[in-house]
Amino acid sequence: MLISCSASRYYSDYTREDITEDLAFLGPASAIVYMDKDNRRVFDDSLSLASEELICRLTQEIGVPVAERITLNDEQKGEAAAFLSLLKSKSAKERGNVPIPQSLDYLLESSGHRYGIVLFENGMVRDPKGIYKDVAVSAAVAVIVAIISLGTIIMYSVPYTNISDVTVAVLDSQTDKIVFYNANSSEDTDPLNEKALSHQLKSLYKKILE
Repeated sequence: MLISCSASRYYSDYTREDITEDLAFLGPASAIVYMDKDNRRVFDDSLSLASEELICRLTQEIGVPVAERITLNDEQKGEAAAFLSLLKSKSAKERGNVPIPQSLDYLLESSGHRYGIVLFENGMVRDPKGIYKDVAVSAAVAVIVAIISLGTIIMYSVPYTNISDVTVAVLDSQTDKIVFYNANSSEDTDPLNEKALSHQLKSLYKKILE
């Protein structure tokens, strides 16, 4: 299992105590792709929904002090995914200046919360019969492109059995900026494996919980 992490970071003068006083959970959003034995790639709604429910349960079990879960519709999930993908493409310094999406800002304000966690799991579940076939055909690294709502593009390098990539940020509806960011990518990890996902989330939430 190969794991890579981004350095977690608070922005401005915010601290753990600030954001955990009134913290909502927006979503989460998940996009899980299933690759069959013939290497056909399909966005799987049921796997994605299962991922979202598992993330919510594990977040609660880990002890993140969430006051309320705010469910996102498909369009809002797409906006959350696109926003977190944008943050991931920026430098640590640039992320602090990226404005949060208006729709997510509105959800926080209308629910009476200042801060909100937004999280996106970007994963792949692969039929093991297809792995050896893919390796035998070519040693080159292929790219999987999965398109979800709003045209968000997620890319994976293969061959790997599974991939679990999780990005999280905490939004501030008063400043319209993020106050916390972290990301964790694990190759050869089933994105719906409870133990592995719990380990990923604990790593992502560590600075919030300390």
